[in-house]
Amino acid sequence: MPAGRTGAAPRGVPRPDRSLRGRARGAGSEFLLACDMRFASRENAVLAQPEVGIGTPPGAGAIQHLTRLLGRGRALQAVLTSADFDAELAERYGWINRAGPDAELDEFVAGIAARMGGFPAMR
Repeated sequence: MPAGRTGAAPRGVPRPDRSLRGRARGAGSEFLLACDMRFASRENAVLAQPEVGIGTPPGAGAIQHLTRLLGRGRALQAVLTSADFDAELAERYGWINRAGPDAELDEFVAGIAARMGGFPAMR
């Protein structure tokens, strides 16, 4: 069955994946980092890689994803300090695509998905 009928994006086609409204630390952050696009509530989202604070390295490719998205220096800051990043700082650093008002987040992400879904299928 074609991808358009199942609702699944064809392999390799980016899609707006996740909206964050709470804390994503450690494995939660690593899950988000594996997504194509990440959106977060300006009022409620917090991201962190706390593993170094308990003596273990981040897993699931977090170091590689953060280095690619944030750059080496900022990735080192995130990993080696185990600090919490609010949505505005995470957006400025590139950890998430966009931070927006919590009340408007679902509508914003749905709008992106609808726009992308309205384009002709890629072959």
